[in-house]
Amino acid sequence: MAAKKRKTAKKTKTKKTVQRKNATQKKSAAKPKKTAAKKRTSRKTQARRFARLRFFGKWLFVLSVWAGIFLFGFILYYARDLPGTDDIVSVPARTGITILAHDGRSVGTYGGVRGQDVYADTLPAHLVNALLATEDRRFFSHFGLDMRGLARAFTRNLREGRISEGGSTITQQLAKNMFLSHDRTVKRKIQEALLALWLEQKFDKEEILTAYLNRVYFGAGAYGIDAAARTYFDKSAVALSLEESALLIGLLQAPSRYSPFSNPDLALRRTVTVLYAMADAGYLDRGQLDGVTAQNLPLRFVDARGDHADRHFMEWIADSIGGFVGTTGRNLVVTTTLDNAMQDNSAFLLRRMLDTHAQEKNAGEAAFLALSPDGAVRAMVGGRDYAQSRFNRAVQAERQPGSAFKPFIYLAALLQGMDMSSVIDDAPLTPEEAGGYTPENFAGRYYGPVTLEDALAFSLNTAAVRLMRRAGIGHVIAAARKAGITSEMRRDLSLALGSSEVTLMELTAAYAVFANGGFSVYPYAVLEIRDDAGQILYSRDAPEIERVFPARIIRRLDVMLETVVTRGTGRAAAVDGARVRGKTGTSQNARDAWFIGYTENIVAGLWMGNDDGRPMTGVTGGTLPAQLWAEIIGGSDLTDLRYRPPTAEGEGIGGLLRRMFGGEEDGGASGFRGDNTERFN
Repeated sequence: MAAKKRKTAKKTKTKKTVQRKNATQKKSAAKPKKTAAKKRTSRKTQARRFARLRFFGKWLFVLSVWAGIFLFGFILYYARDLPGTDDIVSVPARTGITILAHDGRSVGTYGGVRGQDVYADTLPAHLVNALLATEDRRFFSHFGLDMRGLARAFTRNLREGRISEGGSTITQQLAKNMFLSHDRTVKRKIQEALLALWLEQKFDKEEILTAYLNRVYFGAGAYGIDAAARTYFDKSAVALSLEESALLIGLLQAPSRYSPFSNPDLALRRTVTVLYAMADAGYLDRGQLDGVTAQNLPLRFVDARGDHADRHFMEWIADSIGGFVGTTGRNLVVTTTLDNAMQDNSAFLLRRMLDTHAQEKNAGEAAFLALSPDGAVRAMVGGRDYAQSRFNRAVQAERQPGSAFKPFIYLAALLQGMDMSSVIDDAPLTPEEAGGYTPENFAGRYYGPVTLEDALAFSLNTAAVRLMRRAGIGHVIAAARKAGITSEMRRDLSLALGSSEVTLMELTAAYAVFANGGFSVYPYAVLEIRDDAGQILYSRDAPEIERVFPARIIRRLDVMLETVVTRGTGRAAAVDGARVRGKTGTSQNARDAWFIGYTENIVAGLWMGNDDGRPMTGVTGGTLPAQLWAEIIGGSDLTDLRYRPPTAEGEGIGGLLRRMFGGEEDGGASGFRGDNTERFN
């Protein structure tokens, strides 16, 4: 039994061995088949990978092409209105203007005053180092754009949530100053970057520094480092000291804010900041700055621009130059009609009166203008202080003249055949009489029947309205137009009390027609313009005179305006030894107060009020304006400003003979006609 079991186990073992051998043989036979399958799978995988790579490569190429096209279009779009090569090479110089008074004495300089062109390598090293330390420390290592600076500016702007730092290089600033606007837009920044790259390719670093220093603005009308050195220190740029260089470079950040003329303390503190920036950049030893403060800097400024008192006039002149000579690209010398003594006197007295009475009377501003009777501007004070406000109230402010407009009503009445002794009723107006407009007299007093002379002298409102109704609104407007009022005038009865705004220049020039006997007046100030080589570019020729009002009518109005000063509302304007004629004016609620008057040699207008239209307290045209007018005219030497009245057809001996033996005395000007269309409501 045991032997049988062993035999059976042996057979089973043998059978398993055979089965294992057969399985091994089968595996050996199947192995080549699996290897072949693996190889086929590997080739398919590689093919798929290659196809994917080819797909991505193709689209990457397509995207690259489109990106290139987009970039090209992007650059083309922003570069299309950039200046061409010729424009870049030949940028016109800014024109500087030297303004002279009528006697040849200097008033000051204005505009793009230029010194000599200088080269960066001829300037003091501390000047260039101050520029690099404050404006572009990596100037000599970047390619026009400072990527580190841009990243720093981007991070700071992102952190502060506003644009507080620009990251511009000197090259970018040159591109902006020479060719682009100062708008803070994306387009301008892109164009600035493109131009900076172009400049770096076109010019070397020294040339870029030279161009920048010769063109950048330093304030006070000074373009270029040499002009700035002469403007602030009266010396050449090559002679600037370390401290002077630091001050001028400090101006670049904000020329007006850091101006030593208007903000000397701030300018000195900025200078110290620049000096410490130089030390931080390694250009100065910090030991050199021990004890240096804004109070002990060895700096002395020289203001060669003229006093602030002249600046409104100078700016007015500068704005008009293009109309005479166009754009010349040259420094100009302009001889004007200004009288330095009257200008200085009027500016001083005007400011003193405001300083004295501004708070008490709530009067913040004033303006003064003086003309010769032919229209030559002798003095112009556009406001209390040019440094605080460049707004020229003598020529730009349109304000209600109040009763200063009334002479045109009386002029129209005289032209209609009335006389200074004609009578008009001064009494309250009925609604039917005035069409719903019911003005009252000042202080509520009425005088009944009065002569035209008295009605004007005491500035009676109801009498003026009745007179305008009688003369005709159209005739009043026509008379004002002939005298030189160009502003729009309301065609209703409120015009009688000066409801339509005018400028001080406009109204003063119109009174000059009364002063010169009835001839047209066109204000002027420029006599001659030369370039800095002495070539005459413009010389004024006296225009042909034109009579606009009959002489006899102007003589009557002249007497009436004298009565205003001798016994009417303008008594405060009387000047010893002078025959003054004029008229006061006060707008509603004392928002404006005027006195416009004249003597034989001068016509002057004075306005007082507030820029925001706030009412003044206790100020009328017959108070502070008339007083100040008398102070200025009485304190001015008019010896050199004597006026010789014009003669025209109808004047002189011929006119006298015609008046004696009949005929028209006014040379044909009596044919006065006006549009008498009236609108009462």
